[in-house]
Amino acid sequence: MRESRLRTATDQRDTGWTPPPGRGDFPIWVGIALWVFATCFYIALCRILVPGFPWVFFIFFGLIWTPIESYVSARVRGIAGQYIGIPFEREAAFILSGYKGVDIWFAPIPQKNYAGIAEQFRVVELTGTRFTSILWAEIWMFPIVLTASFVYWQFLWKLAEIPSVQYPYAQKFWQLASLNSALWYTATAEGNAFLLKALKWQVAAIAGGSAFVAYQVFSFFKLPITMIYGVIRGLGYLPLSILPEIVGAVIAQFYLIPRYGAKQWKLYATVLCAGFSCGMGLIGMACVAVAMIQRSVSQLPF
Repeated sequence: MRESRLRTATDQRDTGWTPPPGRGDFPIWVGIALWVFATCFYIALCRILVPGFPWVFFIFFGLIWTPIESYVSARVRGIAGQYIGIPFEREAAFILSGYKGVDIWFAPIPQKNYAGIAEQFRVVELTGTRFTSILWAEIWMFPIVLTASFVYWQFLWKLAEIPSVQYPYAQKFWQLASLNSALWYTATAEGNAFLLKALKWQVAAIAGGSAFVAYQVFSFFKLPITMIYGVIRGLGYLPLSILPEIVGAVIAQFYLIPRYGAKQWKLYATVLCAGFSCGMGLIGMACVAVAMIQRSVSQLPF
């Protein structure tokens, strides 16, 4: 903000808090007041639901950490298109607080990164949509989505038990999801804690040391440091997600970029990504509809 004021004084241009006309902006103090009210409401709600947990953490996450993380992440997304966030800060706060009980993991902690909302507002501005139109759309959409969600949940549950052979993904991965959840929930429970058993300090030390050595070696030989981040990122993904991405990257690097040029290919890739995402959404909804109709029809044995 200091740099913005200096530029304004130097360039004699209005780059301050005054929004451009026609966007449907409401006064900035109204937005801040609404956010403070909602955050204080969640702080009070968490205090009522989990009275034994230190309330200082609720205030810190809601009124201090969320604005800082959202601002920094929004700036980085606008400049470099990358997401910034410290992983597991919420989990670390629960464990280090000394609180015993699993109820804190289900409390609506007022901790959120709003960088994605800022990015969405920028897209809305570029498309010429008024902010008030988005607000009215959200107001009308909420009761519809809420009602439809309960209808679909009840319908899916009535079709067959979950997990069961009718839902192969849930049947395959529910144990893994339950184990991952239990690792965190038991970290603040009395007695046997799965998380402390799952943490292998020797493995963590070897992994951290290896990353440090690899960084020094790559820096010395002028090799791309991004390869280290790519390897670390790939270790956390399932093969069905990471392998097609690798194949696409290789095709783009060795065939499409030499043929169309890096600048032109990036323009094509943006359009292809948008079209592919829309197509996947349509195909996915069509498949879900067909599967739901098929499972809702009783098959006779003759």
